[in-house]
Amino acid sequence: WLQQELAAVALTGFVCIVSHIPILSICAGLFFNKTQTNGDLVIQRNLMHTDFLTLKKLFMQYPQIKVCISGHIHMQDEIHYMNVKYLCNGAVSGNWWKGPFNEFAPSYAVMELFNDGTVKRTMIPYEKK
Repeated sequence: WLQQELAAVALTGFVCIVSHIPILSICAGLFFNKTQTNGDLVIQRNLMHTDFLTLKKLFMQYPQIKVCISGHIHMQDEIHYMNVKYLCNGAVSGNWWKGPFNEFAPSYAVMELFNDGTVKRTMIPYEKK
């Protein structure tokens, strides 16, 4: 379905893809704050898209895709890969309303998408009143 949607988009504009689970995220490998005994990071399938390699090939066909925005893992990261910016935006609930999660304070993202295809993310700390 995504390929059909992308094919229908005008080639003159820019595309922002929004998903709950990150399409690509380094924090998905750091979620449990530990490694395997041999030092390898493990990314569980419920923390990042398991079809990333398929999506990467699809995205390479559409240079107007500039940013992919996600959340889900309550952590923040920014990856520039193959001309696409992947932004994972933390959570306003932090550690499920118990303070920070893995050093990431409760916050929310304000996204600015510009006509030239660039994106600016500003993280706003959330303070319960």
